[in-house]
Amino acid sequence: MLSIIGLICIPVIPAGFLFTWLFCLVVNASGSIGDVFILADLMRQPATAMIQDRGDMISVYMEAVE
Repeated sequence: MLSIIGLICIPVIPAGFLFTWLFCLVVNASGSIGDVFILADLMRQPATAMIQDRGDMISVYMEAVE
């Protein structure tokens, strides 16, 4: 959402601040892409899976099948 709002605001941004504005939008979008990738991966896990977010990695725990 922040990237979309930032793109909508581009026409009203002063020319001297435009490079900084675009840089911030690119950095935000690059971080969001990783979040979307993780979300897509988690959506493929079974509903009974337990997820642990450790900050720099995510662990998925599932019931063992015998």
